[in-house]
Amino acid sequence: MVFGKVWAFMVWALGIIGIVLALILLLMFTRMKIIVHYHHQPPDPDVFYIQFRAGFGILQYTMNVPSNKKNRNPSKRTDTGSFGSKNDLEKASNKANFLEEAINGLHQPGQLINQVSAFSRPLKKIIHKVKVRKLEWHSLAGAGDASYTGTMAGGFLAVKGAIIGMLYEFLLFKRQPIFSVTPDFARAVFSTSITCIFQLRIGEAILAAIKLLRYLNTQNIKTNTNEYKRSEEQSI
Repeated sequence: MVFGKVWAFMVWALGIIGIVLALILLLMFTRMKIIVHYHHQPPDPDVFYIQFRAGFGILQYTMNVPSNKKNRNPSKRTDTGSFGSKNDLEKASNKANFLEEAINGLHQPGQLINQVSAFSRPLKKIIHKVKVRKLEWHSLAGAGDASYTGTMAGGFLAVKGAIIGMLYEFLLFKRQPIFSVTPDFARAVFSTSITCIFQLRIGEAILAAIKLLRYLNTQNIKTNTNEYKRSEEQSI
């Protein structure tokens, strides 16, 4: 009687363990999509979110990244003085604002590339299985002067080509990236929109995250060790 109860308990326990292991294996091999979207169009606040999808869209989580864009005060008084008329200063201010918006629009991708290039070799080993299903990057640029707009649009297009070319070294593209810069010869304006869809298995994502954390931890230990040695040498 007791042996039968023990046997039944062992069967139930093994069955539960088997189901849990099967679910873990299924989860590890489940494909996950990561959708990254960034939209910059002044004077509206930036839109930046990262969405995770798995299980044919059943599992879904969206992470909205807050914008740190500083609001400008359009009613701020301008001292015309002897530098020119109010219209001239307004035009100069608009061009300055445009250049600032253009730089801010490309600031986040450029900053990301600088951070990635710092540890490019280990990063290739970590994310070599990440697939890019879609990459679209469209921008609208105008300098308020037709003679400068074409040159500026060409410069932005060259920057995009360089960034995407660098991404080819790390990621596996399933489709050709689509990117463009549309010149606006009538006004000083800049807007940009980026949409990228990554795909990988959840198990690969977990493994990549563990490897990345180990690498960053190793780098922090090396940095702290070097700083300690320098402080010891200076104290001597």
